[in-house]
Amino acid sequence: MTDATAVREIPSPAAATTPPRLLAYRTHPTAAMSLEPAPSKRDWMDATPQRFAYRCLPMLIANEAGWVLRSAHALLATWDGGNGNDAVAIEYLSGEPPYPAGSHFGHGIVTWSLPYLFRTSPGWNLLLRGAANWPKDGAIPLEGVVESDWSVATATMNWKLTRPGL
Repeated sequence: MTDATAVREIPSPAAATTPPRLLAYRTHPTAAMSLEPAPSKRDWMDATPQRFAYRCLPMLIANEAGWVLRSAHALLATWDGGNGNDAVAIEYLSGEPPYPAGSHFGHGIVTWSLPYLFRTSPGWNLLLRGAANWPKDGAIPLEGVVESDWSVATATMNWKLTRPGL
């Protein structure tokens, strides 16, 4: 018989004796996508009266959590509301090939191929998501977990367009 009130310790990677490591191996020498620490500043937070939004410490910490991948390509992605891969039109406004974004899943999803193979310490995964507290009108980042302690392939970043014609 098991005591339902018993406390059970669940080991976690955070309890490891060595700090976790994150390595990013560039897989394509000409892919223009920088990897940099997430910035603390947000234009919408600057616009609040007396920059009041920055007084929320949990939100400010979230702003700076993780890393940001920045594409060197400006693009315009428009979704016609359909479900096929051809329902998203992508027009590159700057930058030379290779172009990192495309429509692979349909349903208004834009996929960026990331030019890095991420590796973490054993027992650690990598959460890929859009930058915290950085809204984008008409689009939302989709989250994914990469088993980066054993993965042998690069990852993608996906955004769902939410308004046809925008």
